Amino acid sequence: MKRMLLFICLLFILSGVHAQFKAGQKLLGGQLSFGSNSGNTSTYPSPTFSPADQRYTSFSLNLSLSRFKSPTVLNGGGISYSYIRSRSNIGNPFEQTISTNSLGAFVNKTKLHPLANKLYLSFTGTGYGNYLFGTGTAAASFGSPETKTNTYMLGISGSMGLMYQLNERFLVSCELSNLLNLAYSHSDIKNTSGGGSTIKTYNDAIGFSTGLSGFSMNSLSFGVRYLFKN
Repeated sequence: MKRMLLFICLLFILSGVHAQFKAGQKLLGGQLSFGSNSGNTSTYPSPTFSPADQRYTSFSLNLSLSRFKSPTVLNGGGISYSYIRSRSNIGNPFEQTISTNSLGAFVNKTKLHPLANKLYLSFTGTGYGNYLFGTGTAAASFGSPETKTNTYMLGISGSMGLMYQLNERFLVSCELSNLLNLAYSHSDIKNTSGGGSTIKTYNDAIGFSTGLSGFSMNSLSFGVRYLFKN
């Protein structure tokens, strides 16, 4: 990893290329995903319960729009939404349902360093906020207790990567997303028992991480963005 970074920096120093973007140009990015699966589990031999169904559904959407402040500086922002719902042990006394929603928004700034024709080294700083809320309902055999969670998160992150201009309309990018991350979160949790009693708790957390000493494949993110005419 260190050798690759040194090689990229050397290319940047030795290259005499210039950015080909124009101030005012806009980049559109986004992602849409949907997933659903179901299955069946059983314990053999099980004289008490019949096999139980499991179901899982997920949906996510994020959109981003960026604008070139100069040929090498890109300012942008975006929004995101995701939904996850899972049901386990469907049809038996241990049935459980969990659903989670997430809303997010972010702003970022990217600095580009030309390496070669249409190839750029990118450094991005991002400020973001997320709101997560969800509900979990446990088995009816235990009085159907319910747990509600609300989580608020604020953070800043830094990433570096490569960006390549395929043609006049499309760019591809690869980013090391865990280069730097600092986040604060606050969670409110309300547990309601089957008898109607309620217990409220809260949790505050601060997290800091870096990927300076190495990275894993799930820290790499790849994307394609659309470049508007100026």
